[in-house]
Amino acid sequence: SPDSDDLVPETRKIFLTGSVTDQARQTVQALIEGPESHLIPTIPAGTELRGIYLGAGGIAYVDFSQAFVNRHPGGSSAEIGTVFSLVDTLTYNFPEIRKVRILVEGEERATLREHLDLSRAYVADMSLVSRKEGR
Repeated sequence: SPDSDDLVPETRKIFLTGSVTDQARQTVQALIEGPESHLIPTIPAGTELRGIYLGAGGIAYVDFSQAFVNRHPGGSSAEIGTVFSLVDTLTYNFPEIRKVRILVEGEERATLREHLDLSRAYVADMSLVSRKEGR
């Protein structure tokens, strides 16, 4: 949100296919494309989604290009917004996904930009999400 650090939901349409990973890929791609309203993007421009893989225990591995790190503004609030916009979106919309692990260029990373730990899988934190809709 431009008014706070809250994450604000924005409804998008995706194609229903037989594959959860394909639907999740469409959803993450919509996050990368950014909001359609007055909201602030949470994923850096120029980031590419390299892949999504669903592993054991309902962990989704989301693999981004290096631009995810290089173009990120940094700071704890921005990093929290980026990570939890992804985690909350995937875990809320796909019951098969219980946790999200972020990879960059296929590799694990210690932090995003020195603040938020990327060496673990994250569960949803819906307390960061505003009740108001972005549109």
